[in-house]
Amino acid sequence: MDKLRKPIAFMLSATLALSSGPLMYPDRVHADPIRIPATWVQDDFSDGDYTTSPAWNVISGNWQVTADPADASNQVLFQSDTEEGFISTGESISDMAVSMRFYTGEGKGYPGILPRFHDKSNYYYFQMQGPNNKLVLTKKVNGVDTPLKSVDYTLAQNTWYTLKVVLSGSSIRGYIVDNGSDRLVFDVIDTSITSGTVGIRNRWQSVHMDDLIIAEPPPVNDALLTSDEQTASSVSLQWTEIAGATNYRLYRSSTAEGGYSQVTNTGSSDYVDEGLSTDTVYYYKLAYEYGGLTESLWSAPFEVRTTSSAPQAPGELKAVALNATSVKLSWPAVDKSTGYRVVRAKAGSEQYEQVYEGKGFTFTDQELEPGNTYSYRLTAFNAAGESAFTVAEVTTYFIDSPAEFAATAVTDTSISLGWNALPGSDVTYTVSRATSASGTYQQVYSGNENTFNDNGLTMGTGYFYMIQATVDGIASPASAPLGVATLRTSITPGQLWPDQNGKPIDAHGAGFFYDEQTEKYYWYGEYHTGGWPAVGVRVYSSKDLMNWTDEGMALTTLQSMEDFDNDPLISELYAGREDRVNIWADIRRGRIIERPKVIYNDKTKKYVMWAHMDGDKDPYNNNANYGKAQAGYAISDSPTGPFVYQKSYRMDRAPEGEKDYFPSDRGMARDMTLFKDDDGTGYLIYSSEENLTLYISKLTDDYSDVTGWHKEGRTDDKGNPVRDSTYQAEYGVDYVRVFPGGQREAPAMFKYQGKYYILTSGASGWAPNENKVTVAEHIFGPWSTQTNPFVRTLPSDPDPGKAFGTQTTSVIPVDPRMASSSMWEIRGTGAISQMTLQNMCSCQLNSE
Repeated sequence: MDKLRKPIAFMLSATLALSSGPLMYPDRVHADPIRIPATWVQDDFSDGDYTTSPAWNVISGNWQVTADPADASNQVLFQSDTEEGFISTGESISDMAVSMRFYTGEGKGYPGILPRFHDKSNYYYFQMQGPNNKLVLTKKVNGVDTPLKSVDYTLAQNTWYTLKVVLSGSSIRGYIVDNGSDRLVFDVIDTSITSGTVGIRNRWQSVHMDDLIIAEPPPVNDALLTSDEQTASSVSLQWTEIAGATNYRLYRSSTAEGGYSQVTNTGSSDYVDEGLSTDTVYYYKLAYEYGGLTESLWSAPFEVRTTSSAPQAPGELKAVALNATSVKLSWPAVDKSTGYRVVRAKAGSEQYEQVYEGKGFTFTDQELEPGNTYSYRLTAFNAAGESAFTVAEVTTYFIDSPAEFAATAVTDTSISLGWNALPGSDVTYTVSRATSASGTYQQVYSGNENTFNDNGLTMGTGYFYMIQATVDGIASPASAPLGVATLRTSITPGQLWPDQNGKPIDAHGAGFFYDEQTEKYYWYGEYHTGGWPAVGVRVYSSKDLMNWTDEGMALTTLQSMEDFDNDPLISELYAGREDRVNIWADIRRGRIIERPKVIYNDKTKKYVMWAHMDGDKDPYNNNANYGKAQAGYAISDSPTGPFVYQKSYRMDRAPEGEKDYFPSDRGMARDMTLFKDDDGTGYLIYSSEENLTLYISKLTDDYSDVTGWHKEGRTDDKGNPVRDSTYQAEYGVDYVRVFPGGQREAPAMFKYQGKYYILTSGASGWAPNENKVTVAEHIFGPWSTQTNPFVRTLPSDPDPGKAFGTQTTSVIPVDPRMASSSMWEIRGTGAISQMTLQNMCSCQLNSE
């Protein structure tokens, strides 16, 4: 008989399903659904041997049977080394229930169950991540890791935990025993791996494991759920009693496919689920406890909707007078509201008239009377009714600030301002100036003229002006800030770099592109607005590379999935797209978009943007980490956008026979640049293998992917290219690797006098380091490394060994008529909300 030393409550009748000898798989016996399920394999290692009854197959790692660190009288399986360890047992099967115990030790390991295990490149993996305090389900298919679910769970050190996993068809459910009861960790639907053996994987710390049980999967559950009553906040549920069930577990989700969480564990056949949201669809599944390894399979999902109710009143209504004839109103969102209404009356009157109805959270009421007090009432509504109202009062100004306040002329040292004169017998205008829109304003003019010339200013500097008037003793409001920058006529290191509206240029990780159609330079960069990660890609245009015009957002991110339906721009750009989840997973707020670059495709007549797309591998995890490591692209009909996002990919891989410096996560793409050769061929240059190796990958004719993934000519039902089923890239034809293992990132490629150059930095996080330049006669090499391109010409110069405190982003070939064969190199310091001119360097390159 297979060995079992410690008594286990749920195995009271196990002898009914066991026989003597080795594994039970060849003559599997399936138990009756209301009785104890058959146990096929079990091992508690009490005989001190893991090579027989059952036999464990060691794939990697040092394994032995040793004493339990928490109980010296108990024998357990032990991996003694800290390398990646694999061990498996049993024959290949499809459906199963598996239970194992793992010891956390110092909490540095990643031990877990491998159900449906084929080899080190194909398996499911239910693991405990000790350092991260997480329980995670991943799959590895053909060597590619994909997270399926990640759940936070505090794991104590030097503690035994029992993990259980149930596989039935495409359903995978995982549990951890918590205070003596099975706690659901995940329920996932996945069809990637249909069968396999059972194994263990571990890494980074030695691991102890004990009490393996492989049993037949739980019985099918035909229970039917019904509901006889719903309210706006509750659902009354009932179900048929099941013979042999000792308890029932009810699970709830907001989607039919997954994401279920337990709401009750009860001995009754009914339950009232309370505290729900109004007018919301919920899905329920039922499982029952019956003395098996874990609960039964789940019932079919039951769908029910709570009834509607009117929303709550808005929490606050703010009203601010903007000028003599307009008031701005704002309010917070109200749950379950489909819209808002605003009515207005003069103070003291009950004669309200509706002035707004819509879905927005702001409204500017215009064409009001100067110097009047108005009362506003705001309500929220939905199909069930309207809320109570929230009130605010505000008084408009008696007069407006002067109209047509604008810059009439700008030089490198002066700004001329003008405005419309106001009528009155005694009119005084006051102009104040600051160096930022929200800075401290100081008066620079007071008088009765309606023009002012501000002289003695600094070249290439942003200034902000506000004007206020006093007419016959009555003061106007101050105008909105007017931003203007003096013209830049030369490069002055160390200064803040404003656009022509006076605001600091916000385009980090810059990419530059000269467009022959518009005869302008375009600067694309991460738009951070003072925070991280970026909230989209901003674009600026210039004729001379010194004075830049803000052209707005080139690539706009999403706030939520609702933007596909409710946001005017997003709903138009992505109308009809069936891959909304993938778009949302790549470009929603909180995901990482870095180093955007743009080139023009002469064949498709499209502007194509590529960028480093990152964030957690789990699309539903908002953690802004660098796990995804993909490159994504967008297209536009204009260099200023809007660019329409398409998709992201993993890229090329190290060829067979060459060392992959990070083989556990292939095809990574992080810091990157884009290059268009003289013949129109596009290339993506990017850091891969955990930033240890630089890749140059050839793009397809439409610049939508790398050629190495398109050898079979596959297309979807709409004729669009799709990737090959297996990776078949030809090294030296589709891609090459540069600096293998050299830990290079921040690539910037350009062509000069027939030769190809790549500037790169080292990989030291956000800290500066020494740059390298490498040159080749052909884009696929061979590449020859030259000396550090940064040279100190004066003792006061920054340290060239740290690239002057910067990191490469882009190189701009400048027309020789403008800059005498020099190359402008734009570099970023890591500052995310402004660009300074110390980041622009000019370097002469030898063609020899």
